[in-house]
Amino acid sequence: MRFTFSIQRYEHQLSAHVSSEIPRLDYCGSVDGIKVPIPHFGCLLDNQQFTLLRQRIESADIEYVVKPQTRYEGQKGEQSTMFVLDHSGNPLEFKSFKNADSVFAS
Repeated sequence: MRFTFSIQRYEHQLSAHVSSEIPRLDYCGSVDGIKVPIPHFGCLLDNQQFTLLRQRIESADIEYVVKPQTRYEGQKGEQSTMFVLDHSGNPLEFKSFKNADSVFAS
């Protein structure tokens, strides 16, 4: 049985699940039809920070776990997102909301 939840505070997001088996990298999460690694740590950026980080990731030839893309396009909660692994293999999500007021939109 899996239970997935997210906690967002101070412009960071922590996603985790409870499972009897925890695989090394589990793509059990589905967000807007996209498989995402669970658990992961997420960081909220403004649009300029997101663009600059994307450029730095690409210039450093870092491989994406989930390539940069827009989720919930045209809807409340529209966001740019991308996932990479840190040096220890932990999934990191970086996202930027089109409208900062929609961070907690459902």
